[in-house]
Amino acid sequence: MSYNEAKKRRIKLISDQYDHIPTQSQIVKMVCGTFEEKADLTGRDIIWLTSACPKCPAGCTIRLQKGKGWTNAHNRLITCFGGKNGGKEALADAYWVKYDQEQRGEHGRDIREAIEFAAGYTAEEQAAMDWIKMITMSNWTLTSVENEDHRSIVKHNAIFSYKRICMLIFLLGEVVQEKLTKSMKDRHGILVYDGLSRDSTHYVGVYAAYIEDEEGKDEKLRIALLGVSPMSVIDDEEDDEAAAPVVTQDEEDDDEEMGNEQDPHYAAKFNAKTHVNHFASILDDYEQTIDSFAVAFLSDNTEVCRRTAKDCNVAHMPCLNHCHALDIS
Repeated sequence: MSYNEAKKRRIKLISDQYDHIPTQSQIVKMVCGTFEEKADLTGRDIIWLTSACPKCPAGCTIRLQKGKGWTNAHNRLITCFGGKNGGKEALADAYWVKYDQEQRGEHGRDIREAIEFAAGYTAEEQAAMDWIKMITMSNWTLTSVENEDHRSIVKHNAIFSYKRICMLIFLLGEVVQEKLTKSMKDRHGILVYDGLSRDSTHYVGVYAAYIEDEEGKDEKLRIALLGVSPMSVIDDEEDDEAAAPVVTQDEEDDDEEMGNEQDPHYAAKFNAKTHVNHFASILDDYEQTIDSFAVAFLSDNTEVCRRTAKDCNVAHMPCLNHCHALDIS
């Protein structure tokens, strides 16, 4: 098998997982779930394995004799899923649905395992993973992969462009988004955010703080970055809500020297309604809304932040560092 064929096969195992033909026992166990052992009521020395049929109403039971094979139970399921006219295909579809839930759901491979498994530990792919780890975990710049000084101190011989690393990071971002969506499902927490204005663009970083696996054995606090992006402007906002950022005379002089001008339209729309719209847009990517997830906002103790929390009918938790800075200034 050539390198490219092996690579395609590894990727297929991650993306599709349809790389095997299930046996009768695998199908019955996956579709029916847990089987219970029950003794024969007629007094014979027989142990039966029974499980409720997932297709039929209550009362239908899938039963087989322990140690005697799965053919009868498999045929019974085919009958329940439609008989000879499509029952076998419908049962196969049910198997793959359950298989996806088991393999790619909460108990499936984590991100690192998936990357390593798909990479196959080839020298080039292992190098790419290490570069991404240094960029995302140790704050190396994206262009460090093209910097000769950085390349001289790493053990890998493979050379990458920053565009290729960016592409891989974007692909991994989709994987992270999918895992966070599952982790945040049915959870409530706090939105933590802060912003930075540069020229006429306001960037906002939004975190979600919540308890993962609450009351379970793996209970822990997770603070996950949901997004860092420019805040979009709503055209139909009311001007009386506006809370334009304060621009000092020194900043105005700097803008004139640099040839940049603050966008008056954008500054006029920097208000609570814009914040609410921005948060709703980010949470939508994780199949959440402000009402379904947020119980409070944690942010700077400014008027626009307090108004944002009030408009969303949630509590506002002021940043203590910001409050301290306001007190001593």
